[in-house]
Amino acid sequence: MATNTRKLAALLGASGTGIADAGTINTAGITADAIDNTKIADNAINDENIAAGQVVADIADDAITGAKFANDIAISTTGNIATTGSGTITSAGNLKVDTIKDVSGTKTLVTQDGSNWAWGTGVPTGTVVGHTAIQFHEATTLQSSGSLSELDTDVRLTYTAKSTSNKLLFQVSAFFVSPNSTQLSWSTIYNVTDSAYVGQPVAAGSRQRVHWGKRTSNYDANDHDMMNYLVYANAPSGAKTYTIYHGTSGKTDHFYMGSVLNDPVAATAPIVWSITEIQQ
Repeated sequence: MATNTRKLAALLGASGTGIADAGTINTAGITADAIDNTKIADNAINDENIAAGQVVADIADDAITGAKFANDIAISTTGNIATTGSGTITSAGNLKVDTIKDVSGTKTLVTQDGSNWAWGTGVPTGTVVGHTAIQFHEATTLQSSGSLSELDTDVRLTYTAKSTSNKLLFQVSAFFVSPNSTQLSWSTIYNVTDSAYVGQPVAAGSRQRVHWGKRTSNYDANDHDMMNYLVYANAPSGAKTYTIYHGTSGKTDHFYMGSVLNDPVAATAPIVWSITEIQQ
């Protein structure tokens, strides 16, 4: 009995401070670490009863697996997700971004405006960042002669450069026939939008300022030849339409059907040309 009396006295404390007026036990009347999880009812502790930050502090590193995350997790638009070391981000679905930067985060590699991607300044020099081309052929003979003029409106190309700091490489390849003539032919690229020649060579007297010239040997009406050349020029701003200019001196060149003769040794061939944008 004496032992129980001492226990009761310890519980009540001096002047009964261990028991509140309502008959419940005060905090001071509970021995430290005396309450374990078996004494706490299920769902009895609310958020406000847990110290701020305590749950996060008690989670061990690498303890939360992907199975513990809900689908469609939203992250603040001002926040960042970063991997360290050789970590990677893998997605079985769509990985949606509007900007891709280099590892330093200072150079933009790619951006998008909701419909189109655009290469940024961080793209390595020499990278092809844009291209357009055409291969065109008709079942008739296209004849071209006289001073430089548009060869065929059907082979026009329109291109918008990604950056005015870049270069445009124009490549032209066209089979033609110079029927039994040793006269000269010329060709170059023309910017229809700006009414200007592209990458025009410097003026030198009355010489033709072109990127291709040719004299074909004369044998017969099937004198085949090729018009192949390159133009390397600064990229302009905005959409531009380009075309091939061609001219001759004292003769007529034939394209597409080539020879006027329907002969097994004659040939037909297309005009092929392209514009390639190169990062600088």
